[in-house]
Amino acid sequence: METIAVYWESKIKVYGISLKQGLVLVQITVPCDHIQIIGEKLLCLDDSVYRFEFITQDYIDSHYLRLNIVLDESNWSAARTQIEQFTAVDGCTLNILTSMELVFLHGPHFQDRYGIADAVFSSLVQEQIDIITAGCAGTSVYLLLREGFGLQAHEVLNKAFIIPTTS
Repeated sequence: METIAVYWESKIKVYGISLKQGLVLVQITVPCDHIQIIGEKLLCLDDSVYRFEFITQDYIDSHYLRLNIVLDESNWSAARTQIEQFTAVDGCTLNILTSMELVFLHGPHFQDRYGIADAVFSSLVQEQIDIITAGCAGTSVYLLLREGFGLQAHEVLNKAFIIPTTS
């Protein structure tokens, strides 16, 4: 038997809110029946590609999906030729958006707490901050934004959430 604590806070506490700038969004549109091949190619990128900062997948329709891969600019430079080569297969398209920014919240057990996503998204919508893509996990929320909006989103979220500090 598993015990789960579920609770609500009027102002939500998080461990921290971070901002990472100088990122590239690599969008690969893939026929659904090619996703395994593309996934294997991504796994085999050279060691010079240190890591992805964030990755999501969207279904475009019943035949195509899109991978949204966020890398920092130096990792994109290292991966660019390889990704361009293996996405040049039939049916794949590649779209690159530079100068992106990633804001992410870290918290204790977001999955057990009400209102996390609503507090994030409604705060940003109220300030008219457009989100390119977002992802939520058990203890984190990631928001990809265009250049110049990351710092603004960071400030808005710092007002919307409490980050406990020691004195």
